[in-house]
Amino acid sequence: MLDNRATSGANYHSLTMGWLGEVWRRLMFLLRWRRFDAELEDEMRHHLEMKAADMGRDDAARRFGNAALLKDQSREAWGWGPVERAWQDARYAFRMLRKNAGFTAVALTASICDAFPAELTELFKNRSFILGA
Repeated sequence: MLDNRATSGANYHSLTMGWLGEVWRRLMFLLRWRRFDAELEDEMRHHLEMKAADMGRDDAARRFGNAALLKDQSREAWGWGPVERAWQDARYAFRMLRKNAGFTAVALTASICDAFPAELTELFKNRSFILGA
C-alpha cells in the first residue's frame, strides 16, 4: 500500500484533496442551503424553459421528470443527507418526549435504574437522600 502511494503520489494527493474538497462543498451547502436551493430552482426552471421552447411545455415537463424528486436527489448529493435525517429524528424524539412528560419520567427512571443498579441499591440502603438524613 505504501509503495503504491509512493509511485503514484500525485494520484494520492488528488484523492486527498478531492475528499477535503467534498467536505468543504458539503459544509458550504450546510451553511448556505437557501442560496443553493434558490439556484437549483432557477437552474431547473431555465432547463424546463429551454426544453419547452423546443417541444412544447407539456412534452418538456413530461421529459424533464418529477421536479420535486429531482430537487430531493440534488439536495441529497450536495448535503449531509444521513446527518440531516438523524438531526430531524432527534428533534422529533425530543419534541415527543417533551409532550409526554409522564412517559419520559418513567423511561428515564427505568434507564437510570438499569444503568446503575449497585449505586442505587447503596443509596436506598443508606437513605441519605431522604430529607437530608
